[in-house]
Amino acid sequence: MTSESVLFFEDFSDLAPESFGQHLVNKDNITLAKGAGKDGSDAIEVSFVGYERGSERVVSETSLSQKVTEATLSFDVKFD
Repeated sequence: MTSESVLFFEDFSDLAPESFGQHLVNKDNITLAKGAGKDGSDAIEVSFVGYERGSERVVSETSLSQKVTEATLSFDVKFD
């Protein structure tokens, strides 16, 4: 496997009902932000709700296309 191998990809456009992106959008505090991503792409908007210990965690998991011992997650972030 090369460093350019893609094990997982999500760009939040055309979300299929069972996709990881749709799974995220169905969570509390996450909404689809049409056109708000890089170069006008779709994105997700996450609201971090505070409480006495900081903010509620936003977590999820998905399967990769193959088993690996190491992987890197890369994404663009915009803070308002």
